[in-house]
Amino acid sequence: DTSSTPRLLISDAKRTRALAVLQYLRSLPPFSFLSRKTLAVVTGLLQSLTAATPGNSGCTFLRRLYDVIHDGATSLLPTDPAYYYSQVEISAEAWKDLDWWEHILGEPDFGARQHNVLATLVATWGDGSGTGTGGTLQTHTTTGSSSQMEMWMGVWSHAVHSSTSNWKELRTLLETIQRERLSSRFRGVMLLYFTDNMVTYELINRGSSSSPGLQDLLREIKSLEISLQCHLIAIHVPG
Repeated sequence: DTSSTPRLLISDAKRTRALAVLQYLRSLPPFSFLSRKTLAVVTGLLQSLTAATPGNSGCTFLRRLYDVIHDGATSLLPTDPAYYYSQVEISAEAWKDLDWWEHILGEPDFGARQHNVLATLVATWGDGSGTGTGGTLQTHTTTGSSSQMEMWMGVWSHAVHSSTSNWKELRTLLETIQRERLSSRFRGVMLLYFTDNMVTYELINRGSSSSPGLQDLLREIKSLEISLQCHLIAIHVPG
C-alpha cells in the first residue's frame, strides 16, 4: 500500500483465513491432542504472512510452534510420512505465540511499514557482560546535527549472576528499548544497535532462538519494536 506511508498489509482474505484456523485450534477441548500435520499446516500458513510483519517479527512468534512439531517425542523420523500423523499437544509457550498472532491479525491496519521519521537515526551501543551493564545513545539527523551522547550503567542483581553472557547482552538491548517506552525518541525511527556479541546480532536479525530464556527476551524486544513502530537493526562490531 503506497497511498501514504509505504507498507505491506496482510490482505483481508489471508487475514480472515488465518484467524479461522486459529479459532479452530481455540475451539478444541483443553489438553486435546492433534496431529503434527494439522499444526504444520497452521504454522506454514502463518509463516507465509511473516513478510508483512514489522522486522519479520512474525518469525519470533512461530519458534515454539516449530518446537512442538519437532519435539522428538516419537521414534519416527520426519522423513517417515507417518511422523506427521503422530499426535502432539500445543505447549503453553506455543499458545503465547498463537495469542500474539490472533491479536495482530485482528487489527486490519497492522503491517510492516517504512519508518516515518526519515530524517532521524538513533545509534546505540550496548555491553552487558560480566557483573555490569550499560550503553550509550545518540540521535543524528540529515541536517548534520546530533544530540549529546547519553550514557547509562547498571549492575546485575544476584538473581541473574549465573546467567550466560549471551543472555546478559540480549537483556541489555531489551533494557535499552524499555528505557524509552515513555519517550518519543524511538518512535518511527531507524534504531541502530551496535554490539560486539555475535549471538545478539544473529538473534535480532534471525528473530528466533532455540534457548527458552533468549526466546523470551526476543519476544519482548520484538513486541516493543512493534509498539514503538521503530526499525531495529543490530550491527556487529568485533570486540
